[in-house]
Amino acid sequence: MSWGDDEDDAEAQVEDDGTEVWLENERAVRLFIACITQWRMGPAGPIGLDYAVVPLVAREVAGIRPRELRGLWWQLQVMEGAALQWFVEQRESDN
Repeated sequence: MSWGDDEDDAEAQVEDDGTEVWLENERAVRLFIACITQWRMGPAGPIGLDYAVVPLVAREVAGIRPRELRGLWWQLQVMEGAALQWFVEQRESDN
């Protein structure tokens, strides 16, 4: 299965907030969205993506080949870092 097979379903799960994605970042963003349920959890919440399953999600859900994945890792890590910072901010605002 590739991303395109269930693209409408996957997009329906993510609320459209009007954020634009540059074309050169589209594959990385799609991969990040596909990995949205693959967080490792610690006592205080998410601590990072489960990197062991990212290649499987990339291949089976996002249709990304292993060679292509190598070039997307840093983009995925940037989004992961931003998401982790957001989680921290949310925890702090709840306290």
